[in-house]
Amino acid sequence: MKLSDIGSTILLEIDKVKINDNRVFSKCEYHNPIGSNKDKTFSHIVNILEKEGKIRPGMTDERKEQIRFSGAEIYETPKELFLNGAVSATNDYTKSGDGRD
Repeated sequence: MKLSDIGSTILLEIDKVKINDNRVFSKCEYHNPIGSNKDKTFSHIVNILEKEGKIRPGMTDERKEQIRFSGAEIYETPKELFLNGAVSATNDYTKSGDGRD
């Protein structure tokens, strides 16, 4: 997923529900990378920070090097899974007991 994917959520008509003869639709926010309407807020913040020059492409690589230099390990997940991939990997890591004394 890319930031540009945010906000392209689909609308589904709920056929079995009519309110005063009006059609009812549901907006499927779960199609956003995090699965939330908060994704639009995150996207807006990132765009502003990029325009202001406070973040730039490649900064993630610099941060990863700083983290590795401090002795920590980094576990990367597929970028198309976005935050859901990180949450899943974290849950798997915790269940496995890796790195625990």
